Amino acid sequence: MFRIPACRQLVQQCLLRPNVSTVTSRSTMSTRMTAYEEMNTYWTKNRQLNRPLSPHLTVFKFHLTMAISITNRATASAQQAILTGAPILLVCLPGDFSHYFNAVRDMDIPSPVIYGLKFLLAFPFAFHLMAGLRHLVWDAGVGFGPAATYKGGWVILAGTVALTALLVLVKTAPPAEKR
Repeated sequence: MFRIPACRQLVQQCLLRPNVSTVTSRSTMSTRMTAYEEMNTYWTKNRQLNRPLSPHLTVFKFHLTMAISITNRATASAQQAILTGAPILLVCLPGDFSHYFNAVRDMDIPSPVIYGLKFLLAFPFAFHLMAGLRHLVWDAGVGFGPAATYKGGWVILAGTVALTALLVLVKTAPPAEKR
């Protein structure tokens, strides 16, 4: 019973108390530089010191781990485009999957073209999977040294080639006919 009136009294004192602050109310904006002025000061100083704009690909020697990192990002984007674009396309088009599967099969597309298209679908999946496994190994705290990083890069490339070849060479059975 004592708590409720005490809490009410405390709340009223806090809410009804005049707004007194120990911090000065003077604005410091007049003494600070704007972002534009700060940027101009930065670039003027860099021009006077003849500093380059920023490190670029020409500054660094292109190496395997750099290529794998770039390719990992590109394959993630390609997978996202494929995995969202294909279902949206199939939903928007009339007919069902078996209709389009049979239409493609009836086109008599030459085998090299079919294998090339299968490669374009299998490579991003295989590469991103292998790079993801490497990241799992890194999450375990293994493989951070320069030698281990390069060895892991070559393992990713070998695994990607093997998995892509396996996926490309797998024969698919046509979907079962509906009765």
